Amino acid sequence: PDNLDAKIQKIKVTAAGPEEILANVEQLAKQEERQLKKDGFFGPDYVGEFWGIFETRPYMRLLTLRATTLIDCGMWGRAVQQCELLLELCENDNLGMRFLLMHLYAALEQEEKAKKLLARYKKDVSSQMLLPMSVLHYKLGDYKKAQRYLDDVAENNKDLKKFVNAVCSDDLEQHYNEMSPWGYRPFHIDELLIEYEENSFLFDTVPSYFPWAKEYLKAKKQSAKK
Repeated sequence: PDNLDAKIQKIKVTAAGPEEILANVEQLAKQEERQLKKDGFFGPDYVGEFWGIFETRPYMRLLTLRATTLIDCGMWGRAVQQCELLLELCENDNLGMRFLLMHLYAALEQEEKAKKLLARYKKDVSSQMLLPMSVLHYKLGDYKKAQRYLDDVAENNKDLKKFVNAVCSDDLEQHYNEMSPWGYRPFHIDELLIEYEENSFLFDTVPSYFPWAKEYLKAKKQSAKK
């Protein structure tokens, strides 16, 4: 009865929708936080290392569920706060919350926060960090920066053009079917497919972005041939 992971799974299975999931998660998070504070896990020796500690790892999974459920409920500002908290509790970001946070910053057009996050994880050149930066600057009307970050994605993922063309032609299903069931391949179209699926809340807000990106990549390729 005290197994937090079991409680999380029960919420997922029994809740009627995201609002009910959120209500149950909120209540459970308060209970777990009180217990962890009582046990001393919110002290300076532990905060920042929560994923590496067996006793606090289920709590991190609970907060991750809260972050994704907040997005499902359209509460993006609260989702940002939750992701930022998760990065405070686990500085190495073993759960990859920086990716979700970067897409939230892009959706909310929070350029300065996005730049700081990119600088914090400057060694990460994955599409999950760079593509939302391109989308962000496209939303801001700064096309040169949007192109620059798109170039960075293309440099690290040779399947970018294939992916963009598939989005524009509504032909993603074939690529999803070709993915391995054991996980996606980094710096491959798999990485872009997973990103697109998990962060639809951002990409659905910019339907003109991918046609724009397609034309830019096409023009760049033609220019390179001259």
